[in-house]
Amino acid sequence: RAPGRTAFQSADGGAARQPRGVGRGVPAGRPWAVAWSDVAVVVGCVMLTFAPLIAAGGFVATHEAERYPALLAHFADSFARGHLYPRWMPGLAGGYGYPTFVFYQPLVFFIASAMRLVLGISLGFALVLAVGGLFAGACAAWIRMARMLSPSQPAWIAPVIFALTPGLFLNLYVR
Repeated sequence: RAPGRTAFQSADGGAARQPRGVGRGVPAGRPWAVAWSDVAVVVGCVMLTFAPLIAAGGFVATHEAERYPALLAHFADSFARGHLYPRWMPGLAGGYGYPTFVFYQPLVFFIASAMRLVLGISLGFALVLAVGGLFAGACAAWIRMARMLSPSQPAWIAPVIFALTPGLFLNLYVR
């Protein structure tokens, strides 16, 4: 950028085309800013999808309802002992240990462990909040992607369709 020119001026001094997403609740010159309507859509999608889990205070009775809190307990215990990336779970496999997080993704367990340590909440509720936070991030990413790919269409449609995907409900409430 040449000195004396703003980010949206072309070489001849005229205004260049503004980036996508600007002009619909997002302030010009601040593409990272979020409109309040986007926040409302994300919160609405999270509440729509996670209301039964939040009301239950943890996961409902599913196939994996006991497995994930148990893995979180082992992970949080190893994390609290100073292992920055716990891979070996010494309490599994009859006390012999098992390399669980060499094979399974640990991001949700990192977030839930941090929430449990900072907020002092139960394992099940920390896991629900961590999954809900990741889901909120996914809804926000869908809004951003919808604005980038089709700026003339309303962006709130994409996260609502994502939130109502049957596979998502299958993973949350059955598996």
